[in-house]
Amino acid sequence: SASRAAAIQALACWRRGRIDDAAALARSVLDSDAESWSVARAYSALAAASLFMGDLAEAHRAWTARVSLEPDYHIDAASAALTEAYDGRVAEAREALNRLRPDVEASGWLTSKAWVDYITGEVEAVAGDPSSVGWLQRAVERATEAGSQFIVGVAGLTLCTNVQAQGDTTEAARRYRDLIEHWLRSGTWAQQWTTLRNAASLVETYDPALALLVLEAADRDPFAPTVDTSPGSEEGRHRASLRERIGPDAAAAVDATVIDRAELADRVRTSLGAFLESDAPQAAGDRRDVLP
Repeated sequence: SASRAAAIQALACWRRGRIDDAAALARSVLDSDAESWSVARAYSALAAASLFMGDLAEAHRAWTARVSLEPDYHIDAASAALTEAYDGRVAEAREALNRLRPDVEASGWLTSKAWVDYITGEVEAVAGDPSSVGWLQRAVERATEAGSQFIVGVAGLTLCTNVQAQGDTTEAARRYRDLIEHWLRSGTWAQQWTTLRNAASLVETYDPALALLVLEAADRDPFAPTVDTSPGSEEGRHRASLRERIGPDAAAAVDATVIDRAELADRVRTSLGAFLESDAPQAAGDRRDVLP
């Protein structure tokens, strides 16, 4: 039916980074007289799109609505818990996951188990709990066994940020480089832009102009998740600091640069590779093999 096709397309759109299209298609299904199957998936797509647009309340509402239609769909139940953690309600998120986990483990669905491990790791990362690494490692292992490259990628991204936060810039660069290539192969742009934005904080230590180009390009690209870039925001202050660091001429050159998103991703990947080559002695002796 038309509603099923629209719901499936909405799910595909947010995976590809077409966030506005995903939300519009999902709402078209929800505003129609669609059957329950289509409505459930439209809620899922709307929730994901809302999360990337920064609307945590709408994401939680939509994921909860989807689970009310299909209570055994553990992936969206866990995703609803993640919005609580992002909203500062870590205790509520943990409680929801603890209630969910026995049913997930008994389900036999390896992808669901991997997703709940990933969400748990993400929640603990938000809380600053070191247990996040163990959850994320298990998520990667289970997702690899299940053949879910998407979960391998998103769990790997959080592991990247953990490694970088520990101060291991060499290992972080290796992971970011490999993850950028991973998303380029799959064409998953919402997660790619998040990866590039996070990697920019490492790139800026040796190439601040490239880091600024990543942040400015992300701001202009509708495929990128929404970030507050107003002058008083943390992101706005960060960009102002980069501009001051590279000077007005280089900043103007960044503003004038028009670059294809895939070309920019490859440029960052290549830059990270060059950094690793220049840092080869440290790289050889400082490995944390937590990703396959």
